Amino acid sequence: LSLKTFKNILRCLLPQLENQKFVNKKNHNEFLGELYIRILGLKELIENSDHPYVQYALGALSGTYDNKVFRGLIHVIVQYHDCKTRGVGLQNFKYSPSWNEICQIIQMHSLAAYCILQQHLSAQSICSIQHKNSQAPQFPQGINEDIFTQVKAHLDSLNYSGPVCLMCDDMKLLPTFHLYWDTQEKAHFLVGGVDRPIQLLDSADLQSILSKIEGHKATKLYLWTITLSRPHTMPLVVAALLIANMLEAQELAELSLQVIKGLIQHSVKVVSYTCDSAKTEQNAQQIIVNSATSYLEPEIPSS
Repeated sequence: LSLKTFKNILRCLLPQLENQKFVNKKNHNEFLGELYIRILGLKELIENSDHPYVQYALGALSGTYDNKVFRGLIHVIVQYHDCKTRGVGLQNFKYSPSWNEICQIIQMHSLAAYCILQQHLSAQSICSIQHKNSQAPQFPQGINEDIFTQVKAHLDSLNYSGPVCLMCDDMKLLPTFHLYWDTQEKAHFLVGGVDRPIQLLDSADLQSILSKIEGHKATKLYLWTITLSRPHTMPLVVAALLIANMLEAQELAELSLQVIKGLIQHSVKVVSYTCDSAKTEQNAQQIIVNSATSYLEPEIPSS
């Protein structure tokens, strides 16, 4: 260590990559040299092992980083630049499901924010998102087994098995008829009337049906929702039903009881039922209470 020659050698900087060929072969590490030649990019990985990108790549491969959204974004960026490098179009470009899901949430909350996101990151077009959403099953019409199955599936996806509060309210509608395409039935249906959705066969069938039900347009919508005893959780729509201008308390009570019993049969723990202070709703609540088959009076001991 005291030799001047040895100290001078230690002070010498490593030669640049393009000058490696001038280095005496006896000073080369033959083993590393062969690995560098056979494995493209290995030299950069070894010599830059402290770089954040290298550390992330190693962590992702070992399972240390398990954020599905970020990993999906990395996959999309790599695939996107690979297509650009090879001169291949982006038709049928595959986005990861986790990245697709977060993009749909952003697009749903703010269209402007999603447009800014598209300027910097590769994401589906708004048209593609809308087309994919149109292929999804529509919200079930009326009160039937399908709505209770969907509610239970949604609660299971949230890993929630606690109590829920059922709420019912009505809202006014602009009376009109509307056509929509049911992706499950593969047919057009006419909605907007107080009756169930009507399946249409052709345009002539539409004209004849409209002439018969012109005076049966719905003017109100009754909506049943549940809230969860969990913070930052949005209410969940259970059922929606089109009605005429007025609905008797007995009819409303029967519909609400049908919803309550359906939820309970699917292991949804309904602990309360509430609605607004309109007279019809109040009378319906009283009918529901009077129709109870059993009562439970809990006692809270005083301290």
